[in-house]
Amino acid sequence: MKRKVISFSLIVLLFIGSTASAFALEKEYIVKSGDTLWRICKKHNINYRRLISANPKLRNPRLLFRGQRIVIPDEFMGPMEGKYAPKQPQVPEMPQVPEPPKPEPPKPEPPKPEAPKPEAPKAPEVSMSDFAKEVVELVNKERVSRGLQPLKAHAKLTDCAQAKAQDMINKNYFAHNSPTYGTPFDMIEQWGIKYTAAGENIAYGQKTPKEVMQTWMDSPGHRSNILSESFAEIGVGVAENKNGVLYWTQMFMRAAKGN
Repeated sequence: MKRKVISFSLIVLLFIGSTASAFALEKEYIVKSGDTLWRICKKHNINYRRLISANPKLRNPRLLFRGQRIVIPDEFMGPMEGKYAPKQPQVPEMPQVPEPPKPEPPKPEPPKPEAPKPEAPKAPEVSMSDFAKEVVELVNKERVSRGLQPLKAHAKLTDCAQAKAQDMINKNYFAHNSPTYGTPFDMIEQWGIKYTAAGENIAYGQKTPKEVMQTWMDSPGHRSNILSESFAEIGVGVAENKNGVLYWTQMFMRAAKGN
C-alpha cells in the first residue's frame, strides 16, 4: 500500500508541475527510547500542532513507544483548510522539560591535620610536703653557690626517706640503722632502686627547713653529703610525732642506669 501511495505522488508531481510543492512527500520517524513529541519537533524543526495534525491516529501524544512510526511533514507543508479539513483535537503544547542541573565539581578536600607527634615520656612527679621541697631547694642553693650541679628530686627515693622518718617515730629510735629496714643502703634497695653511690642525713627537733639545714651545714659529716659530687639525686622525708616534734631524713644517691 505504501508503494502505491508513493507512486501516485510521483505521478502527480510529474503532471502538476509547479503546484506539486504543496503536496511534498512525507517522511516517517521511528521512535527511539527516550523520545517525546516535543523532542521530535525540536529535532526536525516542526511545529508541535502540525506534527499532531499529521498523526491523527496518535491517541495519546504524551505516550510513545519505541519502534512506533511518526509521520514527519515537510516544514513547508501547511495544514489543510476549508470545510473538508478534518477537525483535530486541540492538544496543549508540551512544556519544555528543563535539563537536569549539572553536578557541581567535587570540592577539594581540606588538608588533613598532621598527626600529633608523640611526646617524650615525662618523669614522674615527686610528691612531697612543702617542708621537704624547701629542704631540696636549700640543698641546691648551697651546691650551686659552690659551682656544683643541683640534685634532682627522685620519686622512689623521696618515698624511702619519708618512710625512714616515720619509722623513727613509730619505733621510737634515732639512728641510721632501722630495726624495720636495716641500714640506709638496705632500705634503698628494698624500694627497688639500684645505685652506684648513696648516703643519708637524719635530724629531729628542728622546726623549719632553714633550721635543720643550718644544723646539717654546721656538721662536717652532714655537710659533706650535701655537697658531695658523688650524688645526683635526693629524697627528703619529714614526719611529726604526737608531741609535734619533727623528724627529718635526707637520702642521697647516684642512680644506676634505668633507675
